[in-house]
Amino acid sequence: MERNEMPVRMCPVCRTEAVTALSQKVTVIAKIEGLEQKAGGVAAYRCEQGHVFFVRFSNLENFLKSITE
Repeated sequence: MERNEMPVRMCPVCRTEAVTALSQKVTVIAKIEGLEQKAGGVAAYRCEQGHVFFVRFSNLENFLKSITE
């Protein structure tokens, strides 16, 4: 299974199960107290209500392992 095909079952904001992957490659840049940090290895998703959220690939991979064992 490709990383962009990994399942996300519901939106963490509204709990709808209609979720779609937005892109294969996402880079997130966060600024906290004047420090800029990059975080790679995340997948972006959007629900039918328009909420956009990110999930780390490592979390998705751990989830897949847990449901296939």
